[in-house]
Amino acid sequence: MLNNMVKKILLFLAVLTAFNLQAVTFKGEPISGTSNCRIVGIAEDHASVNGDLNIPMSLYINGRVYQVTEIASGALNDFPNVTRILLPGSVTNIGGLTESFKKGPLYNFFGCPKLKEFYVASNNPMFSHNSQGLLLKTDGKDLVRCPQAVSTENGTLKVGGNVNAICEEAFSEVTTVVRLEIEYLRAVSYNGGLNSCVNLASIRINNDVFLHTNDDVLIDHTGVLMCFPPKKVLGSYTMPAEVTEIYDFAFANTMYLSTVIFNNNVKKIGPYAFYKANLATVNLSSSVETVEPFAFSEMPRLTTIVTRGDLTELPAGFAAGCPNLTTLNFQKTQPSKLGNGAFKNCTSLADYKFSAATLMGDSVFYNTGFTEVVYGSEAPVQEAARNGYYIFADCKKLARINLSAINCENGQFTLPGKFAPGCPNLTEVEMARNTYIRMPNQFTENWYTFGESCALKKIIMYSFECETFRPAFHWGKGGTAKPNIYILRNGLGADAPAPTDKLCAGDQYTTVKPIYYYESVRPAPSYSTGNATFYIPGGAMEFFSEALDAGAYVEEFYRFNPGTEPDGSLSVALNVVFPDMVKLESMKVNEETFTNLPDNNNKVYTGIPAQYVKTIEMNYSVFGVPFTTTYSEGDFSGVETVVADGDSVPAEYYDLKGVRVTTPSAGNIYVEKRGSSVKKVLL
Repeated sequence: MLNNMVKKILLFLAVLTAFNLQAVTFKGEPISGTSNCRIVGIAEDHASVNGDLNIPMSLYINGRVYQVTEIASGALNDFPNVTRILLPGSVTNIGGLTESFKKGPLYNFFGCPKLKEFYVASNNPMFSHNSQGLLLKTDGKDLVRCPQAVSTENGTLKVGGNVNAICEEAFSEVTTVVRLEIEYLRAVSYNGGLNSCVNLASIRINNDVFLHTNDDVLIDHTGVLMCFPPKKVLGSYTMPAEVTEIYDFAFANTMYLSTVIFNNNVKKIGPYAFYKANLATVNLSSSVETVEPFAFSEMPRLTTIVTRGDLTELPAGFAAGCPNLTTLNFQKTQPSKLGNGAFKNCTSLADYKFSAATLMGDSVFYNTGFTEVVYGSEAPVQEAARNGYYIFADCKKLARINLSAINCENGQFTLPGKFAPGCPNLTEVEMARNTYIRMPNQFTENWYTFGESCALKKIIMYSFECETFRPAFHWGKGGTAKPNIYILRNGLGADAPAPTDKLCAGDQYTTVKPIYYYESVRPAPSYSTGNATFYIPGGAMEFFSEALDAGAYVEEFYRFNPGTEPDGSLSVALNVVFPDMVKLESMKVNEETFTNLPDNNNKVYTGIPAQYVKTIEMNYSVFGVPFTTTYSEGDFSGVETVVADGDSVPAEYYDLKGVRVTTPSAGNIYVEKRGSSVKKVLL
């Protein structure tokens, strides 16, 4: 009877601990299949908790008592007035840190600037504390967490006892430690938060068997530089010859360091190695082979990055968030792969050698400072290695993209979805000569290549294909959009696709009436749309009847009327319909070029026998965009052969292709033109 009474009292007291002296109400969730639970937070405002935060041994959840064995990730962060945290014997898992995963972070106890000590019940099988209030593993060797406001001797923390390893994030946000002294150190996990120990200026290891210090800089016995203290007062640092690798966060948050001189032995730079460092220039030695994600991210003063070796791949977040970065100097090798967000939010970056041969991840140049993006002539990467999305998204200054130089002889250039959305000043785009406009899948909403409400006014396209279920260009925010779209297919072949019928769209508040300027005499299949305007070459009206039937407005740039003169030679009557739009430059008949073309119903007399005319090529510009329209024999009529006698005038000779020959050679067949007489002769 007495024993039952004692058990009930103990159970009551255990539950009562959930409501400590300040009546903190802990929130928990049961762990499936057990009588245990994890703490997921507290009900009160964290700022209302002062002094001790006493973690309970058990919680009462849904009418049942559960033993507290875990603290969930992020459950106990941001207690600005807590000075001590007490852990019961039952808690063996904090944020995933368990006996089987010994070096990971706690993901708890951040944002506790007044925290001076941890206290752990003596029967806890996983955690313990020492006289300095440090949170340790139960054997006292692994330092799990140092309180942010730990007591020191005039800024010096001498870690005593058996501590010989520092776990991940152990010193994060610690403000009171200026000098750290440890007797013996065998391991540091992911920098141990040392470079987030905001006032740390010096590290000293008394027994340097595994890790040692060189001028207050922590280096391990294999040559890995582990930590350059963030508040170490030194402007320029020359890396010792023993250093072959720079560890995670090793130079992060360094305040006074402005220059790092790399030795020629460093081969690897770890993640976040220079995160938020104050360097103005990064000058990598030729020995560097690997740089890991976010190595040079969020550096506020960084303006220049120089690489001297074969660094062919830049990782995710390589220099992301560097607002003053303007210069990238790849002295030996241009990177062939850029990881996700490599230069994201580098708002001053406005110069880069763009290449279709470079494989780009998502958001590589997101929110950068480019006003113009021009790709070089390199062939695109293989389709199997696709570029990511959002590559130029949110580039506020970007006004023009030109992809026309890309070499597409052996394949298409694939333009990914969301290539450049959110660019309010992007008004002009020129595509590659063979483009595939890709969308993720037919079920994805609003993945238009240039955003849901693009600002494009001028689009130059060649041969292209796009997903049948999603238009490539989309306008929104109401009103009427009248984009000028130039379709330049001349010389690409009759089968070169250009399906303009599904190219443009608008939201429910926006009417889109595209204006198409066609270079070729004949349109590609699937071109017609009734709400559009088509300007086309002279003599091409019959080939655009489908657009006329759909109700589109169709008009020729110029009138084009070839004919035969009495002497049998070709003449072409030209009349520019829109002189403010179109400027004629030259006409090429077979291989002979004629300039100073008339623009008002005047003829060009070619002097070339009409029956030998195979092609007529018109060169002109439309609002400054160069056009070349080629007419083949099936595209024009009215050229007839006229033969007459007349030997009293000098003869002119042409080869069988219609090219004039000034000095004919004996033994060859020519076309002889003498006055109005045209005939073949053997000289």
